[in-house]
Amino acid sequence: MRVRIAVVLLLVSIVAGAAVGQETDESTEAWRTAIDLLTLEAVLGLYLETGPDVEIPGEWTAVARFAKDVDESFAERMPKRDGWGRTLVLRRENGSVVLASPGPDGVLHDPPEEGAGGEARRGDDLVLDLGSGEIVNGPKTARARQKRTMADLRSVGTVIESYSIDHNAYPLQLELAPVSGIASLVEPVYIFVMPREDGWGIPILYWSDSQSYVLVAPAADHAADGTYGVDSGALDPESFGGAFVGYGHDVVFADGQFVQWPEGRQIGLWGPGGAHDP
Repeated sequence: MRVRIAVVLLLVSIVAGAAVGQETDESTEAWRTAIDLLTLEAVLGLYLETGPDVEIPGEWTAVARFAKDVDESFAERMPKRDGWGRTLVLRRENGSVVLASPGPDGVLHDPPEEGAGGEARRGDDLVLDLGSGEIVNGPKTARARQKRTMADLRSVGTVIESYSIDHNAYPLQLELAPVSGIASLVEPVYIFVMPREDGWGIPILYWSDSQSYVLVAPAADHAADGTYGVDSGALDPESFGGAFVGYGHDVVFADGQFVQWPEGRQIGLWGPGGAHDP
């Protein structure tokens, strides 16, 4: 049995080591936590497969507390804390077993609403579903965040265009403010749950005078680069930058198309020779 556990942990370390070698804008603590969750999944999965019947609690329970009732050969190999030194927890959720770290903010969040679709978002938690073996939230490359941002902007743009077909106008919001301000106008008729944040977890911004609109994702630097003319009451097409390289620029979608977007290989956070993430 100890040999089998050792083999499983060796495979986990190989897979995790390859993952850590990928480009990422996440901290070392986040990657260590991801590896710990994968290790915990391997040990716990093997225990549930070979050990006696054990009841997984329906409420968040510290792994250290759960391990007290587990065979010692398994318990001693279960990671108990994440990369920030906080307690790893587990519980039964929707017919599966979920393992979690509260992440850098130290707060556990509820799962996303049923039917939300897309990637589940739970604040900064790192969450692993034992059934799928996938980390729902966790270290992501900056490029993956950028792709997610573009997909969400396109989704919101589609919703806004669909609304305009029925109302002959775009949802009105006369200041560049979080897109959540128009959620009640489009949910659940045009989309069950509208994306509200970009890939970095920053609120997507929206402005419209009912005849034109703009969606702005602040992206890696967490702040909009400008107002795009909306502070004077109308969009300024000349303020759109077109294609760019880097992660610190806004991604902008206006009147049905991307008007500022990442193009080609992204080098560094701001582009060649740029600064680092603050």
